[in-house]
Amino acid sequence: MEELVYLAVAASYQIECGQGTGSGWGVTLNQGQEEVSFIVTNSHVVEDCLDQGSVTVWDSNDFDFTAKIIAHQSVNHDPDSETWEQDLALLEPSINGYRTIRDLASNYQLGSWVMVSGYPGIGADYDSIVLTTGIISSNAGLLGYTTTAAINPGSSGSMVMNSRGQVIGIVYAGYDENFLNDNGFFLPLNRLYGLISKLQKS
Repeated sequence: MEELVYLAVAASYQIECGQGTGSGWGVTLNQGQEEVSFIVTNSHVVEDCLDQGSVTVWDSNDFDFTAKIIAHQSVNHDPDSETWEQDLALLEPSINGYRTIRDLASNYQLGSWVMVSGYPGIGADYDSIVLTTGIISSNAGLLGYTTTAAINPGSSGSMVMNSRGQVIGIVYAGYDENFLNDNGFFLPLNRLYGLISKLQKS
């Protein structure tokens, strides 16, 4: 568990855009003969900063840097056309050497243990990384998957990590607690790969 926590905390970031904040995480992927790295977050986290094209990012050591918004996509799910929910953005940091995760997996077994790592707003003057745990609670079809790990405002863009230290998804929404308070939504990795593919073709 200590190793999983270290991996998650080191690669988690707080994203600041205007008056709002959200979460993100670093990823490194092999693309052909080269490696590419990004910070992944939700499109709705950075939507107020699209005109300026960049956001401020904070790491777990309270070090801040800027990051360019290089891709974003937000699509509401549509059962009639079988359109998936999509809410992702890719950021290119202005610094080198930021921490990323290389180990990803696309295994979504119901009941599997998961950990969410992000920066929900737990106080007006206190921003700290928060780790919550739960299970994959349902396959929500076009909406992705749900987890019983606590999801709160500011968790958007957080990584979802399995018990092997592999990232399997990206948090994007939670339920109104007056409606259903024990499930939050995350997007599977195929949504991330789809956005990266669009970026490479542009």
